Amino acid sequence: MRFTADPERLFEAQWLDYEAEASRDTQTYDVRFSLTETPPWPVLPGMTATVLLSMATPSDAVIQLPLSAVQSDAAGNFFVWTVERDTSQVTKRPIEVGVPSRKQVPVLAGLEIGEQVVAAGGAWLYDGMQVRPLGDS
Repeated sequence: MRFTADPERLFEAQWLDYEAEASRDTQTYDVRFSLTETPPWPVLPGMTATVLLSMATPSDAVIQLPLSAVQSDAAGNFFVWTVERDTSQVTKRPIEVGVPSRKQVPVLAGLEIGEQVVAAGGAWLYDGMQVRPLGDS
């Protein structure tokens, strides 16, 4: 992050979240970052900065899920619904995610390769609920 007030210095920041819908008035998207180091001067409301994004995904983040599979709770914690293959019951599983692309999000922690995840309709599920894959009679 490069502040207009100090354009020679870069400050590291971590992406927190974003609004998926543009503001009706400004046609812009709200994005929140958190500084991981404190500038030597006060950060004040109204200050502007340029954010330089690194879209690199850590090498251990091999699981990519569709955006529709990832849910978040009121506290902003991300989770998915995993499906137990033997019982077809779902379980809420907290996950850690990386920076999403337009259609997918990398899972950094909380999920193993090969686990079955609900891809749509997660808002209507609860722990222990039985589900079946779409198309199964």
